[in-house]
Amino acid sequence: MTTVGLLPVDASDFYPAICGPASLPLIEEDEMISLLEKAAESELDGLVTCLIKKGGVTCQLKRLNTFRDNHPHHRVYARDIAAEIQKYGANTLASVFRSGRGVPYDEIVRDVASKLGLRSHGPIEDVEASIQAKLLQNLWKDLTPNQRQALLEEFDVRDLALITKAALPAVLIEATRLSGFGAYKMSVILANAAAHALLGHGLTFAANATLTKGLSILIGPVGWGIAGLLAAQSIGSEAYRVTIPCVLQISMIRRAIRERERRTDEPKAPKIGPYIVAVGIMLLLVLSLLVWHPW
Repeated sequence: MTTVGLLPVDASDFYPAICGPASLPLIEEDEMISLLEKAAESELDGLVTCLIKKGGVTCQLKRLNTFRDNHPHHRVYARDIAAEIQKYGANTLASVFRSGRGVPYDEIVRDVASKLGLRSHGPIEDVEASIQAKLLQNLWKDLTPNQRQALLEEFDVRDLALITKAALPAVLIEATRLSGFGAYKMSVILANAAAHALLGHGLTFAANATLTKGLSILIGPVGWGIAGLLAAQSIGSEAYRVTIPCVLQISMIRRAIRERERRTDEPKAPKIGPYIVAVGIMLLLVLSLLVWHPW
């Protein structure tokens, strides 16, 4: 699969999504559905792995015909993935009288934020950013000086004095709240770190193959600060072991989609190369006429 930077662009990475009724009870009025249907196969792979590995015997997704018949073409059953995430969100909220229905993604995000001691009000993207900033603070504590330097340089910060600071530099906190390619890179780092801490390995999507040197240093098993935070917050429910990495990965997917759309909408610079070649050929012809046909 070909890539541009961190973003998968191979056409085969975008297998058509099915728009029919879900095989699992699904709350239709949920923005998560459209996000998952726009995601690349490789981006959905981490979500599916999380649901299966951390969901264990309670995971219904792997027992569905759509899963068995189409795996690993995850976008075919993107709606089932959404329904399964909604279901685990309901479990974290101790909702047992929903007739198998879950809760929408925005409720899941706000519940995770509350569990981490964060404000859960405001736009959902702001709540996602606050969760990322909280986890990034714990990740920063576990990084070596070289890893801290690599992380800062990845965001064009050259102030080496920040490496020794115990507190997370404000510029990195800001990177969790902005849009653009830098924010997408930050979401990749955090999703990978959470996967290491909670799943025992990083994400396997194709973007990892094209990480820059600085980011590659950070895609080791450096997510234990996140695991420590979860233990400190007494998050014993297995449902949170599903919803927290899912929130980080969906936030990453949101930013990946936005970055792809931004690149698509950018005006293309005119290709002047062929014109330069044509002008050069014409000049050569004129010069040859002047040399071989004196007037």
